[in-house]
Amino acid sequence: MAIGRTNMGYYTYNLLAPHDHQLPQRSYFLFSETGLIKSYTFDEIITFDADPHHLRAFVGNEHVGFKTAMNQRMIAIFLGMCIAGLTWEMVKQRFPYYIAWYLGLLLFPMLADGFSHRVSETSGERFRETNAWAVQLSGGIFSSEFYMGTTIGSLNWWLRVITGFIFGVSLIWLLFLYLNMKFTELRSELEPKLRKAGVIS
Repeated sequence: MAIGRTNMGYYTYNLLAPHDHQLPQRSYFLFSETGLIKSYTFDEIITFDADPHHLRAFVGNEHVGFKTAMNQRMIAIFLGMCIAGLTWEMVKQRFPYYIAWYLGLLLFPMLADGFSHRVSETSGERFRETNAWAVQLSGGIFSSEFYMGTTIGSLNWWLRVITGFIFGVSLIWLLFLYLNMKFTELRSELEPKLRKAGVIS
């Protein structure tokens, strides 16, 4: 989009749209006038002439930057998946199989965070906009923008990114742990037969 390849840009948005809400207030914006990775509040997005009834259609412009085709949580998930895949060789020997239960439990923080956002929005109570529970829990030591905001550095952003990253890491390590267990079983079953047949020494 930033270099004028709008057709390719919209194709990417449409390709990922069925799997991603692409809400601009929960996405990153790249190639803005400041040259930084940006995020914006709902109110800021509206001032950029976004349609409040069809927010996901807003992709940005050369002034505010262009929206990433994946939201902040999805980017954190895929980043976690990549890092988990790259580090598996280093950590696999340290993982006893029973740890799968613990890895499985690490999938739930993201589900809880995402579900609470859905309930907050559909119920009309909007309790995730104020995060009063977090204010009480922390004693209100941070600014109101931290608790109520959605931009980079806010509580909601941290929860989306951390839970998404943990989900991505846990998902891949669970999958690799399962595959490693199955391939180990297969090897122990086939290796004696192959040795007996003289295929391997």
